[in-house]
Parts: sequence; C-alpha cells; structure tokens
Amino acid sequence: MVDAFCVEIGAPAHVVNATWEGVRLADVLEATGALAGSGGDWHVAATGRDGYANSVPLRDVVSNDALLA
Repeated sequence: MVDAFCVEIGAPAHVVNATWEGVRLADVLEATGALAGSGGDWHVAATGRDGYANSVPLRDVVSNDALLA
C-alpha cells in the first residue's frame, strides 16, 4: 500500500489524498521469470485507456515500490 498526498499551488488549488493498493510489479516480474537475464536498458511500457503511453527503466521499477493497481 502506498499513501500519497498532493497539493497543487495556484488557482484553482487542489488537495488530493489517495491510498493505492496492489501487487508490487517487481514481484510479478520476478515470479514470471521476466527479470532473469534482463538487460540494463530494458523498459516497462504502459498504455492507458485514454491513449497516454509512457515507459520506465526496469531498474527503477525493481528498485522502488511500483504497484500494479
């Protein structure tokens, strides 16, 4: 679980509180064997339903608490 708190300064001001729950992505990748032999330049790519797409270096995913939520 990851708790997040965000405040945007300016007009209009937004205050957001969120609690995210899910499975650690690093655990899923390890369980599937995807981390075995992975290169240092590999990226994890994601595409949202709205078409937004981005990727994150694999080393950042496994060294942080990235969640599948």
